[in-house]
Amino acid sequence: MTNDRELDPEDLWSEFPESNVVGDTALAAGKGVLSLIPGGGLLAETVGAAVAAKARERDEAFWRLVVGCLVQLGQKVESLLNENVTEDEDFVAYAHRLLRASQETADPVKRELLAKALAKSGSWSDLATSQRDRFTSLISRYSMLHITLLNFFANPSAWLQKNSAEDAIGMTDNLGHVIRDHVINGDPVYPGEVLRVIAELNRDDLTDIPSLTTAMTSNGTFSPRIKALGREFLDFIQLDS
Repeated sequence: MTNDRELDPEDLWSEFPESNVVGDTALAAGKGVLSLIPGGGLLAETVGAAVAAKARERDEAFWRLVVGCLVQLGQKVESLLNENVTEDEDFVAYAHRLLRASQETADPVKRELLAKALAKSGSWSDLATSQRDRFTSLISRYSMLHITLLNFFANPSAWLQKNSAEDAIGMTDNLGHVIRDHVINGDPVYPGEVLRVIAELNRDDLTDIPSLTTAMTSNGTFSPRIKALGREFLDFIQLDS
């Protein structure tokens, strides 16, 4: 690819919105409730100012993540070098959805994944619009438990090795025990929340996960349980795919 223009992170950053209607409306509603408390007017202003400052700080951090992803993708996507990304209608449409999702999570890893997804959601994407719609909707809705379990089921043995739990491979024939002891490390989200998340992954056609209490051979326990769509989704939220 030949082009005299290089992506400038500061130029891109300067084009992103400074505020959003959703956040401003929620803040106004919260201040209204506080003002009903006797003496709550001053409290409302104090809390409102603090929340507004924090919200803006988080939004700016999210946009900087997006800009960083776009700069990396700019080495591969010629359209990013030829036109202003913030004028791309596809990108702007997905930005509304994914910015809102970033505001609704306190998890920095989830915000990073949202930024990566947004960077891949402009008209330069190799995916069809229907696929981008589906994947951006999933990443907005999913918790990090969804992502963790999806990564695990893509290749259980490789996941355990990567996370220093290779001793679990071949030691049990109960998939539920492996998840409880080595994936979520005894977190009380097992079994209830884990079962709910697995049901969602199956329903969304990303995985084909059996009952966690089904007796299996070791090979069965550690076999990949992800579908083609699930692999495509994982690729979508990884910048270097």
